[in-house]
Amino acid sequence: QTVCTYWLKGLCMKGEECGFLHQLDPQRMPVCRTLLKFGECKDPECPFKHNLEEVKECNMYKLGFCVYGPRCRFRH
Repeated sequence: QTVCTYWLKGLCMKGEECGFLHQLDPQRMPVCRTLLKFGECKDPECPFKHNLEEVKECNMYKLGFCVYGPRCRFRH
């Protein structure tokens, strides 16, 4: 399970119904959104993962075309 990004911000409204982890676990942090969006993260204290290999591959890109292009949250 991945740590809930909404829980990290104190915004998760699902409580026990949430399908994500509600505890801080560095091994289960989601991938850094800054890294996904810009290709790099310059925050030395960023708690998120910085391994792009852990990002799922984009199914649309695999089929030949992704409408989101560089803004896609999946790996191309």
